[in-house]
Order: sequence, then C-alpha cells, then structure tokens
Amino acid sequence: MRLGFGIAAVVAVLAGPVLADTVSTFKLDNGMEVVVIEDHRAPVVVHMVWYRIGAADEAPGHSGIGHFLEHLMFQGT
Repeated sequence: MRLGFGIAAVVAVLAGPVLADTVSTFKLDNGMEVVVIEDHRAPVVVHMVWYRIGAADEAPGHSGIGHFLEHLMFQGT
C-alpha cells in the first residue's frame, strides 16, 4: 500500500510541471472555449466535451431544468 502511494506521489510531482507549461486556452468564433494540453509522450489524442448545465449553471427561476434534461438524455423518460 505504501509503495503504491509513493509511486503515485512521484508521478504526480513529475507530471505536474510538464502539463503546467503546455496548457493553452482560446475561444472560437462560435463562443466555444477550447483548452489544449499538449503531451507528446505517446501518439494519442484525447477529446472531451463538457457542457455547462446543471443546478450551478441554472438561472434563477429555472431550477430543475438541467436535471429534467439529464433524465431525457440518459434515461429515455
């Protein structure tokens, strides 16, 4: 258990500076915010899309809409 924690700590310390120097952010003409984190250690591309929807992002008087849409999209109800 200690060995696993030690390895995780070393990896976190070594990976931190590598990722921190290669982060760039910009906004597209359509308003989409893009974050690019370059890491050339492997020939791999990862793509993620995050939507700002939920209780924290709802306007006053419109509470519950994000939760309702979640049910429509993922539960088919």
